[in-house]
Amino acid sequence: MGYRDEWFKHNKPDSKGKYKCVNCKKKFEKRDIDIDHKIPKRKGGTDQLWNLQAMCKWCNRSKGANQSLSDTTSSVIGATLNGDLGKLVKDVTKQKTKDALGIKYKRK
Repeated sequence: MGYRDEWFKHNKPDSKGKYKCVNCKKKFEKRDIDIDHKIPKRKGGTDQLWNLQAMCKWCNRSKGANQSLSDTTSSVIGATLNGDLGKLVKDVTKQKTKDALGIKYKRK
């Protein structure tokens, strides 16, 4: 099961079958929702639920690879509460080292 399916498994729609975008706060059908990484994978983020959030396709495209301070903070809190802080720090450090060495990010 991919991270998108996992997110939808743990986050149910409202009574009208819609999901709220964390950015614009509008409600959308499932097909119009992207599951965004608060800390992008290319910056060492993971597919853990605490690093995922629902965004409409437009907001997610507008965000690109940027990450806000609140996204970073909520991911660190989520990682801490789930016992994954060490893994998050390791993954982010590993990615920063790769960036410094010029090693390109590859999607899995």
